[in-house]
Amino acid sequence: MWALITDLPLLPTPPIDFGAYKFCKTCGICADSCPFGLIQQGDPTWENPASAKSGIQQGTFEGWRTNTADCPHCPTCQG
Repeated sequence: MWALITDLPLLPTPPIDFGAYKFCKTCGICADSCPFGLIQQGDPTWENPASAKSGIQQGTFEGWRTNTADCPHCPTCQG
């Protein structure tokens, strides 16, 4: 973990919306091609679709949302 400690006066800045969320929501290629149906489509939720759609046990790899490189199933969403 990295940290920077300063006493400089810093102004808060709002998040930058560069269109990634909108692009992914309308594209859906990786979600359509995922053989396990683990990549959700539509509005985001906190539910893990692994247990409902694929028959894969809940908790097998819940980090696929943040680290797709470690997903053991296939490289579909990698490229």
